[in-house]
Formats: sequence, C-alpha cells, structure tokens
Amino acid sequence: MEEDNSFVTSEGQTSQTLGQLTAYDTTLLGSQYRTHTFMTLITGAHVRLIQWDCSGAVVTEPIYYNMQPHLFNFFTCYNIAGHEARGNDTTVTVPTNEEITFAKSIVPELKDLVLFLAITTPDHSD
Repeated sequence: MEEDNSFVTSEGQTSQTLGQLTAYDTTLLGSQYRTHTFMTLITGAHVRLIQWDCSGAVVTEPIYYNMQPHLFNFFTCYNIAGHEARGNDTTVTVPTNEEITFAKSIVPELKDLVLFLAITTPDHSD
C-alpha cells in the first residue's frame, strides 16, 4: 500500500499547524530584510523543508531523516551558503556616515533621526 505524501490533510490539526507556520514566517519576513526564508517541519519520522517568500511557500516531499541524507545535506549547504542564498536582502545595508550626512543635508526632516538604512535600487537606464 502506497503512503499518502500529502502535505495538507483533513485529519488532525493541519489548519492550526499551517496557521502557526504562516504566522511564524510572516513575522520573520515582516521584521527582517529578507527575500525568502527556510523552515523545517518535523513530524514523526520525517521532515519537510519549506521555502517561504512573499508569494507563498514551496514544500518538499517527506524526507525520512533517519534513512536519507537530504536533511543533513541541506544543512551543510545552508551553512556554507552566502547571505543572499540564505535569504538576506542584500539591497538593504547600513549607510556610511557620508550617506547619512548627505541625506540630512538635502532632507531637513531627517536631521534629528538616528537610525538609517541604505537601499540600493537597480539602474535600468542602460
């Protein structure tokens, strides 16, 4: 008999679990400058990897972590991945003192502010 690999089922507390996962990830994406996140959902003898971004989530088939190396391989690759591959939005950075001074000089309303971000936008004029 073939095992049901469905991620969403009508049994148990699936909708509550999905709601909790969504709440965790929207909190993370809403409070950090990220393009995407990764999550692991362990249920019994298997795990699923979930990649979230602003359009939704992609979920793997079940990974039986005691019999398959995929989870270990994922963590190994994630560990050596760069910031962008891990989901950090590399267009948002800490500005230099010169950038802050310049911004304050051209926008008077910024003169009393302390926290600033620099955002790089692509130049499509070519």
